[in-house]
Amino acid sequence: MNTNVFFYSDASYNVNTRNAGLGIIDNHTGKEYKFHVQNVASTTEAEMYALIKSVKIALSLNYKHVVFVYDCQPLNTVMVKNYLDTVKQNSNIKSYQFLWLKREFLFNADKISKEAAKEFTPQNRDPKIEERLNNYMHFKKYESKKIIKAFLMVAHNNAKLFLEQYMRNDYLKEQIRLDERDLLLLKDLYHFLDEENKERMFSEIKSNVKKSSKLKSFRNNLKHSHYCDVVERVALRLKTIRDEREMKSA
Repeated sequence: MNTNVFFYSDASYNVNTRNAGLGIIDNHTGKEYKFHVQNVASTTEAEMYALIKSVKIALSLNYKHVVFVYDCQPLNTVMVKNYLDTVKQNSNIKSYQFLWLKREFLFNADKISKEAAKEFTPQNRDPKIEERLNNYMHFKKYESKKIIKAFLMVAHNNAKLFLEQYMRNDYLKEQIRLDERDLLLLKDLYHFLDEENKERMFSEIKSNVKKSSKLKSFRNNLKHSHYCDVVERVALRLKTIRDEREMKSA
């Protein structure tokens, strides 16, 4: 299919219960999807969950050209773009874009998200949540050297150069300019490191970032759900590399 497929996503967030209903519409098939997530910190985070769900559905349906539509202006799509860039080469997606539209254009998705929020009961909890948390805890127990090597598999451009120099202990030989995308990946990696490597890495990152304001929230932890997504992304990349090697040796 060479024409663009539009995915409309929205979320309905309850600040008192910190639960959110997610509504997604595939405009190609007209199919509607409902989901629910718990322990959500904000409306923006709920909208991020909805966008990520729409991306995963598009990947599972093997669409080639996809437009992901959302209505939350504060939403930062960098993390989702990083995830798509990682899996793109092993999927049918050839092109994608994120499109912000005013809320009235996502009326139906909004309606579905509100229905999802009302229909939720504790028994409807996603059975994969416990598995995701276990995978996260298992990954966090690895020694820092192994974790850095794993992140090298998903790193791009200057972030990858920085980590390579860090692993060789010759990072002082060349200053590497780190941009916003590099810092997002390194911030995720920082969370999993032991205290010694955290201090060392943060010190070297500071020497490669001109504006200290970019590091204001670098050491702040995000929600566990975010780091569960990070572990999934890294694991997927490692599996892809392993599969490619097996195909070459076959």
